[in-house]
Amino acid sequence: MGLVAGLDAPLDQQVLDEWAGILAAGAIRASPLGCLRALVERARQGRFTPERAPRIAQARRARQQAEARQAGNPPLPPTPQNENDPLVRRMRAIEQRARGKRTV
Repeated sequence: MGLVAGLDAPLDQQVLDEWAGILAAGAIRASPLGCLRALVERARQGRFTPERAPRIAQARRARQQAEARQAGNPPLPPTPQNENDPLVRRMRAIEQRARGKRTV
């Protein structure tokens, strides 16, 4: 069984996206696999808060839509979000706090 296989969707993809973002930023000091293990463990404990994952997911959706346009296919619909998911609620709270801190 893979490290991420024990996580439910969409948390599994969010962990992979976070890891991809960390790898892309060159932010791993020791072991890439150790970093993934730490992310999976945080997710299992309910302490996972993605920072880079939303940008990675958005880039993937944009790439998929561009590929679909090039192939003549209609664009993909936005991914539905389960508003009862604890991670979605946490991300909404973070987003609201960030909006509240912005000054015009």
